[in-house]
Amino acid sequence: MPESNIRLTSGEIGYLWLQYMNNDVVQCILTHLGSVAKDTEIIHVLQHGLILMKNHNRQIESFFATDDIPVPLGYKELNAAAPQLFSEPFPLFYLRKLCRVSLQAYGTALSMSARKDVRDYFSSILRDYVELNEKVALALLAKGIFVRSPFITVARNPQFAAKHTFVGRFLGKGQRPLTAIEIGHVYTNIQNIQVAQTIAIAFSQVSRLAELRKHFNRGKDLCEKHIDVLTTLLRENDTSAPMHWDSDITASTTPPFSDNMMLFHVQLLCSAALANYGASLSTSLRSDLTACYTRLGIEVMEYMEDGLQIMLSHGWVEEPPQSIDRDALALSR
Repeated sequence: MPESNIRLTSGEIGYLWLQYMNNDVVQCILTHLGSVAKDTEIIHVLQHGLILMKNHNRQIESFFATDDIPVPLGYKELNAAAPQLFSEPFPLFYLRKLCRVSLQAYGTALSMSARKDVRDYFSSILRDYVELNEKVALALLAKGIFVRSPFITVARNPQFAAKHTFVGRFLGKGQRPLTAIEIGHVYTNIQNIQVAQTIAIAFSQVSRLAELRKHFNRGKDLCEKHIDVLTTLLRENDTSAPMHWDSDITASTTPPFSDNMMLFHVQLLCSAALANYGASLSTSLRSDLTACYTRLGIEVMEYMEDGLQIMLSHGWVEEPPQSIDRDALALSR
């Protein structure tokens, strides 16, 4: 049977649908950032990212049309007259985080895809994000604001862990030094959380609903707590922590985005945090680190659940594609 006649699998539909929704939200953010940016290099990178989002969604619409799958409504509302909410150079840090999340997510999507045209599509997306990441990295380096992971001095000869102290204890002092990959994950998690905190502060500033302003403020406090926990791990290892960029918020209280879009975006940030903590957990050998990431992940899930309940109470949840409820179908006859 020609591959063009093979239906999309559940995994392919799920990732295509989720990408379409995510792209809609990111398009709103990039459009606002680009409309108020003054730095020509930042504007160029934002425009490149925006073109990618639009092209990707057009391809998804084509996939869905072929399989007679409804295109999600997504998020299209944007207040073009709203003044600048994020000051420069925040757009570059936002795009840097977007590339990290996307390269991780679409690698998984590619590995779950069976149809060749879908595999080719996700492969092209990964190449797009590699290119975008390169443009963002070059812009950050050119401006002298690329935040590197710490440099460390390592042993000259290979060594083997001979004692249980390499794993350490869940609590207490006397832990071995962090490994290079453990430092890298802690450091990158802090950077990602700083971007999320900046967004939470900005959204709490412009949201129309008191309920959401309270929720976003809680998210800001949760980010601060997680940054403190992870920063402490680095300081106890005599390693510096990355600088904070929460100053990249203007005094504007005019919302560029709808309340439901802002809440959905925060849910996406929570989802990304869980994926990052999971990846960090899988490469951490110290017991206190595994306990730390587990605890932080639970706190994110609790916050995410509260956000979902707010979305449900306002009728803001667009249901993703799902299998037919056979029992309900049988009882409805």
